[in-house]
Amino acid sequence: MKRIMISIFALVVVGTGWSEVIGKSVRGRRIEAFSYGKGKETILYVGGIHGDEGQGVEILNRFRRVVSQNPSLYKGVRVVIVPLANPDGYRKRSRVNAHGVDINRNFPTRNYTTNYTKSPYYPGLKPASEPETKALMRLVQKYKPSLVVTVHSQLHCIMVEGDALWYAQEMQFYNHYPIVTNLGYDTPGSLGDYC
Repeated sequence: MKRIMISIFALVVVGTGWSEVIGKSVRGRRIEAFSYGKGKETILYVGGIHGDEGQGVEILNRFRRVVSQNPSLYKGVRVVIVPLANPDGYRKRSRVNAHGVDINRNFPTRNYTTNYTKSPYYPGLKPASEPETKALMRLVQKYKPSLVVTVHSQLHCIMVEGDALWYAQEMQFYNHYPIVTNLGYDTPGSLGDYC
């Protein structure tokens, strides 16, 4: 059986880019993506996947303002920014969404597991069970980004998955964080593994 997915995106002009509602949270709050530029390659930035990591939301909102005012920054490439992927958790300052699910453990990956049954790492009853996860998956499928950057808080490092060391080194030049390939614990079902 073939599945057909139809998504309705609300588009709004924002500076020199577009704003689109990519989905809604469990409690019906909008999840927005801001898109700038055009090109064969897309870079996707995601913040606030954990609602208690407000610094990532603030960083990407500031980054969005800088990008919108400087078109030369994205010449020949599309930049898509999702400052807040978990608005319900953010409102409650909670890592998890309104269902108590860690969105960054809910993606359909080879390493997805339901072994984490308690908050704050509860992955949900099944992969992609959460509307926030589905919204991000639709966005990834739509743009097929060549690079995905998730902005978290607290660990003060740059974790590299895949072939993105060059980008991590560029970031390190500015923030001086160490580059790591492992956090010292597993992150099954993460957006990074999904991408």
